[in-house]
Amino acid sequence: MNTNPGIANTPAPRRRAQGANPWQGAVLSAALVAPAPAAKGLPLFDPHAKSAHAGFDAAVALYERGEWQPAYDRLAQLADEGHALASKLALLMLRHGAPLYGTRFVALPTQVAHWARQVLSATKWN
Repeated sequence: MNTNPGIANTPAPRRRAQGANPWQGAVLSAALVAPAPAAKGLPLFDPHAKSAHAGFDAAVALYERGEWQPAYDRLAQLADEGHALASKLALLMLRHGAPLYGTRFVALPTQVAHWARQVLSATKWN
């Protein structure tokens, strides 16, 4: 039962977890507003699209629940497999981990370089 009388009247999209950093949503939003690869002439579908989208959706759900480490782990796995949007979000989480999430995420330099190349090639204008 909710003992906070103010939250009952707050619409669900405006609620946030107690103590949550408001910039966490901004990081997710920044990653998700990138121009879609299809809008830039890149292929909309790939052989792994269905499973990649499901995996990305699961990672975003973990992120939205505040389960930072499992979300990062899934995003990193997808990024390693070539998912550009997962790469972008994993890089943002890696860069801003301590101040935003209270933890430091880990990636090898080769992973960071691979993810950055994916983000850059997905955002180039053709």
